[in-house]
Amino acid sequence: MPATFSTEGKLSTVLHELDCSARNFVSIARERGIPISTGPFSQAMTGIRPFDVKLGRRLLEVARLMKTVRDEYQDIPIDWSQHERIALLLTLIVMRQVAQEEGFEQLQRDVEEVIRQEQ
Repeated sequence: MPATFSTEGKLSTVLHELDCSARNFVSIARERGIPISTGPFSQAMTGIRPFDVKLGRRLLEVARLMKTVRDEYQDIPIDWSQHERIALLLTLIVMRQVAQEEGFEQLQRDVEEVIRQEQ
């Protein structure tokens, strides 16, 4: 079991909270362009070879976005095995956040419409 406050520990906690398997998480991360496979992921999660800092940050960002999806759509069961659809939804969530932060109101409305259609 990884240390609670380590990157691996944080990921373990989030995956448990999301009820998402490591395999599904790795596939979603890969769809998001992160170069990771199940072997190195398992090694890191079991403490054999921890993630490097950059990779760990990127994986934690994916986990944070997945929690955002879960929190926003808590009434809808999420099938984490739909890797491509989940990765697309995560991208749309990021686009919406950026549009909101930058004041691009039309883009924000457009992205929200696409998200509704993806449900």
